[in-house]
Order: sequence, then C-alpha cells, then structure tokens
Amino acid sequence: MGSTPDEGSSVDGEEQLNDELDGFLSAIRTKLKKFACGFSSLSPTTSPPESADFSGRTALNSSTTKLRTVKVMLAEEDSDVYNFDYPKRGLALIVNNENFSASKDFSNRLGSDYDAKSLTDTFSRLGFEVMLENNLTSKRMALLFPLVSKNYDHSNADCFVCVVLTHGDQAWLEREYCKTKERYDLLFGVDGNPIATKAVVEAFNDENCPNLKGKPRMFFFQACRGSKLDDGTDIRIVRDQYTYNGTSVLSSTASSTVSVDGAGQLESTHGMGETDSKLETFRDVENDQSDAPPWSVMRNIPVSPAPLYKDCLVMYATPPGFLSWRRETGSWFIQSLCGVLDSSKMRSGNMSLSKALTRVSEIVGKEYESFCLGDLEMHRKKEIPVLYSMLVKDVFLKRKVLDQPQNMFFNNQTTSLK
Repeated sequence: MGSTPDEGSSVDGEEQLNDELDGFLSAIRTKLKKFACGFSSLSPTTSPPESADFSGRTALNSSTTKLRTVKVMLAEEDSDVYNFDYPKRGLALIVNNENFSASKDFSNRLGSDYDAKSLTDTFSRLGFEVMLENNLTSKRMALLFPLVSKNYDHSNADCFVCVVLTHGDQAWLEREYCKTKERYDLLFGVDGNPIATKAVVEAFNDENCPNLKGKPRMFFFQACRGSKLDDGTDIRIVRDQYTYNGTSVLSSTASSTVSVDGAGQLESTHGMGETDSKLETFRDVENDQSDAPPWSVMRNIPVSPAPLYKDCLVMYATPPGFLSWRRETGSWFIQSLCGVLDSSKMRSGNMSLSKALTRVSEIVGKEYESFCLGDLEMHRKKEIPVLYSMLVKDVFLKRKVLDQPQNMFFNNQTTSLK
C-alpha cells in the first residue's frame, strides 16, 4: 500500500531537515577553512590560495612556525604559566541564542545581542579569531561543537574559548540501584529542545581534540541552572570618625549593617577600581529578566553533567539550581566579564586570568541587583558566578599581535548588533 499523506509529509519534513543540517555543516566548514587562509595561521602543511602571490612570505612563515614550535616545547617543560607563543591566539566560539519565537515555551532573550557584540569586540582585541553563530536549534548546537573541535587548526593556537548565551535549566536523573538523584545542566536551542552542557565541554577534551592537549580550554555559560532565587547575604561595614581639615569624616568607628543587595548603597566603597569596566547599578535599568524556562518545560531528560578535564576551565553565570539575570543592555555576567577582560591590566599581561575571573564574580555579586517592581518576588535578587577550574598553570591573555587582522564570520541568522 502507498504511503498516507501524513506519512509522506513526515518523510518530506525529515529530508528537508537533513538538507538544512547538511547546508549548515557545509557553511561551518567553509568558515573554519577561511580562518586558515591568513598569513598568521599558515602552518608548514598549509597551502595558500592559488590566486595569492606570496610564496616567499609563506616560506618565511613556515620556518617561523617551526622555530616557534620548538621554542614552545622547550618552554612548556619548566614553567608555571601556559606558553602562548604559538602562531595564533586561537578561536573564540560564541553561540548566541536570542530569538526563541519558534518555541512556545520560551521568551526571546532581549539584550543578548549586546552580549554577543561585547564578546566579539573583547576577544578580537585579545587576538582571538572570533566565530559567532546566532539562533541555533538544539540539533545544530549538537553538530557545531564537534565540528569546530575537528576542523579548526588548534595545533597552531595558544588556547580555545567557548561562550554560550541561551536559556538553561537543570534535570534530575534517578539512580534506582542506589536510590539517589543526580543533577544535570541543560542548554536550550531556539527550538526549545536541550543539549547537555557536558556535550559542549567533552567535544574539546584531549580525546576528542588532541591538538588542544596541554593547552587551556575556557568555557563561559550565560544560562539559568534552575529556578531558585538568590536573596543575597548581609555584610557589616565598620567605619571610624576622624577630623580632616577641620571636617568630621567617617572611617571605621561607627558600625552599621549594609546588605550586599543594596548595590546602589555600596557604590562609594565598591567602585570600578582598575578594571576599566563600565557597569550599571540596579537603579539604572528596570525589568531585569532571567534565562529560565517556564515550569511547563520541566521534564525528565536523560543527560549528563559537564565534566572537568585537565587544562579545562568552566565558568557559569550562577550556581547550580539558580536563575541567571539579564537586561536589555546585556547580562550581568557577560558584561562584567567583558569589562574585566578589556581592562588595561588584563590587556598588558599584568593580571592572570584566575585573578580576573575572581574580580568578575566580585563585581556581579556586589554591584548588581534585580529591579522588578512589577513582580516583587523577583525584585532585589542577587547572582554570583561560579568558577570550576582544572587549569594546572596560570593564563595571561596579553594582547597578541598577529600578522594580519583575524577573520570574523557570522551566519545568515545574525540579528542586528546594537
């Protein structure tokens, strides 16, 4: 018997989806291939485009690459700092899921385009080749990370960075044999379906990406990890009163209790310092939003947690089980991260990455607070990023001078970056 109309429609739909995924994979391979066309990324086995006439420059670059490789191998034997003397800084892969109109369970992530723009500018200034992919479905996300792992020239790179901006949640898996539950993190595609955070990290471990062996891999996730709210913690500020030029000044005798929740109250004692970051307090912007799904999305999904591997760093916007926060001008976590990485100390190589990320947590925890007068349950809430690290050496992201500006590619789904 012939196929019913419904069956035929289903087959046609699957074929169309497969064609779309094949086109997506082809486009990603093309972008990754173009990254290797510049002088800065030519390796001894890489051939320049036939239309180019720089054979002498290619030979010189090939010899330089070999000398740098030997130098790196010698330097790595006895050093407490990761060696960044490879020809390229590496790839900064950014996934920005903002438009969730195709999913009935999620709202659009207003302000995420600001995060994408800030991240692109920040990592470009640090010498990274930036690849920004916008509004990916879960299937495209699942295909993207292994493809980048295998097709980018990580052998000539110092390190690798991945940032995912999307809705997130947690799931629980029951273990019947030991009567326990295990918690897992989820990252959602714009179609409303999830992938495991574990899949992102695992794609770049030593087994799946051997060209990154011994090199730092850094992952940053701007997404909710549950639906809990953080009320913050009270701290005590002690001040004395003394006289300066005939004027009474408070220093540390008068004792008062001030809540960290009151970011505006702490502006005078917790300023920008030397990070050069440009931050907003809760009084500047109304209607903060979270990256959590509605309760109807909670379901049993067999996924795994994100593991940590040697030379791997993972930083989340929020602790396990908690909401993360975002404004129409960007998320608290990503805007703070970009502000610190753009600081003069960071770009000059005078601040280690570990110290910089500690500063990011301090800024988010002390200087941000939700402002949602329309929903008092969400009003005056806090957030604190969480850092998991198995880096075995320090990282210094001193600005790298490339032979020519790095390429930047955007997919056809790019939204306007304001």
